[in-house]
Amino acid sequence: MDAQTEKAIESAEGTTLLRALGCIGPEKDFLNPDDLAHAFLGDRYKRFLKLYKFFPSFFLKVLERRAPGNFWYIYSRTVFLDNALSEAIKAGVEQVVILGAGYDTRFYRFERDLKGIPCFEMDFPGTQAAKIEALEQAKMPKPDNLVFIPIDFTKEELGETLFNHDYNPALRTLFIWEGVCMYLPKETVHEVLSFIKQNSAPGSFVAFDYIRHSAVNENDLSGYGVSEVVAHAKNINEPLLFGFEPTTFKEDIKSLGYDLKIHLSPQGIRAQILKGLKIKESSLNVECAYLATIEATG
Repeated sequence: MDAQTEKAIESAEGTTLLRALGCIGPEKDFLNPDDLAHAFLGDRYKRFLKLYKFFPSFFLKVLERRAPGNFWYIYSRTVFLDNALSEAIKAGVEQVVILGAGYDTRFYRFERDLKGIPCFEMDFPGTQAAKIEALEQAKMPKPDNLVFIPIDFTKEELGETLFNHDYNPALRTLFIWEGVCMYLPKETVHEVLSFIKQNSAPGSFVAFDYIRHSAVNENDLSGYGVSEVVAHAKNINEPLLFGFEPTTFKEDIKSLGYDLKIHLSPQGIRAQILKGLKIKESSLNVECAYLATIEATG
């Protein structure tokens, strides 16, 4: 296994661990909805998961010291994007694409509701191969409507790759882009959004998260967990490359051909997703991470 593949798998597994831990606790009214995440964990993380079941509050404090805000941000992001998918299904979405899927489980957790709807998972080849192997080991058969598409977004064209796998630009499509755009160059992010705008039917949406630009360029590292996020990305050799600036986000998205539908700041996440959580407010989520849903204009 080459270094790039190993790094990609480790990153995907780390995020998946937080979702798996969140399914256990510590707050029973705020359990992470990804109840399949545990299937993708390696032996060392599975051992940690077993210990966590006995002492969730203690281990959450340890995690909070190492990665301030990440646990509840991952919970919030999972809930937000699950809701985006649920709402799209209710509205009659005709196609769903997950960009940079990692160990995403939505096409399995929502399998019944997505029956008959073309679904595509796109990800780095090594990560996707590891995921398929984990699915086979867990005896989780691939839904008939799901297509796995290996891609390196920095080297291959999104459009050509999707079209080669029967993507239909005439269908109303939801694109889920979770934990990805901040690691891509600005040019690549704009190319992806441009492709979606030009090759999806009216009423198509993109649901995603981003890091504010002033944190990415390190001009402003204020806020809970911000400096730790930036430092961690450097330490694992996955530096943050792109971010939107929240104050101009609506205008920036408009210039790319989109209307803003939902935009949650860290404060908005606290108010709408984490409301009622009995925990110190300053440690709820990373204060440079934002959630958004945008609609491609006709």
